[in-house]
Amino acid sequence: MVIFEEEEANPEKIEILTVNRDTICSYVTEYHPPSVKSWERKNNKFTPAVDNAKPAAHLKCPNQKKIIAVQFASFGDPLGTCGDYAVGTCHSPASKQVVEEVIL
Repeated sequence: MVIFEEEEANPEKIEILTVNRDTICSYVTEYHPPSVKSWERKNNKFTPAVDNAKPAAHLKCPNQKKIIAVQFASFGDPLGTCGDYAVGTCHSPASKQVVEEVIL
């Protein structure tokens, strides 16, 4: 970091604040079953324990934090990993807007 002081002042009074930024990622596909808490065993068979046992992402923020931005969303076949996703060969351009409307 470089600070240029153009006016005469005391640099000891400069206050630098740092912010910890959390990144939360979720990956949902029809090939990844819902959380193990969504299922129960009855008569030696696994059955849904919830009304809707479809894959879903449930994001929670700890300590009064809130989601303020969506960096990437794709309804399709994105490439990459958390923090470095890219649009794949199949993608809906409205994906990010839809996610933002729901969580922001």
